[in-house]
Amino acid sequence: LFLTHKMHFWLVSAPPEGGSTEETWKSLQRSLGELSTNYKMKIPDLRVGTLDSLMQLSDDLDRVDRFVEGTVHRIEKELKDNAQGGTAVEPSIDGAPIDRFLTSFDWDQARYPIKSTLSELVTMIQDLTMRTDEELKAKLLDFNTIKSSLSQWDRKGTGSLNSRSLTEYVKKEHFIASEKLVSIFCAVPKFALKEFLEEYENFGTFTTDKAKINGVVPRSAKMVTQDAEYDLVRVVVFKAAEEEFKLKAREARATVRDFTFVEGQDEKDKSEI
Repeated sequence: LFLTHKMHFWLVSAPPEGGSTEETWKSLQRSLGELSTNYKMKIPDLRVGTLDSLMQLSDDLDRVDRFVEGTVHRIEKELKDNAQGGTAVEPSIDGAPIDRFLTSFDWDQARYPIKSTLSELVTMIQDLTMRTDEELKAKLLDFNTIKSSLSQWDRKGTGSLNSRSLTEYVKKEHFIASEKLVSIFCAVPKFALKEFLEEYENFGTFTTDKAKINGVVPRSAKMVTQDAEYDLVRVVVFKAAEEEFKLKAREARATVRDFTFVEGQDEKDKSEI
């Protein structure tokens, strides 16, 4: 293993000089001088097999090598893309930093028994990489699901009353609903509030067999909450006049919020996050 001054790792396999691996090592050390820092990788003697098996393995290795390299690059990419605070988590192997793992490499005989053939060892590496790839996909799916949920929660919890979630503001006493009545929540701009409160009782009517009836419950407007731009007003309306009321409320520059009160929904949303 050669480590250059630019922190590039090179894996080099060299034939033994005169049958001695130690002589090859000394020769490389003399030739390279200060060009690199060199480390020996402890590779045991493996079962080579027949020439036919090596020829077949040569074809398989090219395919497996591309797959393993692709998986490693995907892991590295995800670590960088999903870095918290702009600082990527440094990749590691079995808990060790990559440079330490490579410079102190030792063959894992428990995971890759040296009694196995080369073909069997390649299959083991491929199977482990496939499991890692599947685990990565599953974790990314979970991560993106949680990330999406957090984004939705952030959107619900920020912004003005014309768009943010109302669950933390609307209480049981604000919500009136029956077979014939419905509560409508309007985010009214502050500059339009006075006119809205003066006119809202005329925003809807409905007709029965006997007469035309005002569809808005008189004096049912109730201030729920407010922010810097809007006041959230609850109005109780007959269901028969609901759509007309919503139309005229929008014409009065109010944002009609579609909202149904569910007791405990605010706590449920928080616990899910």
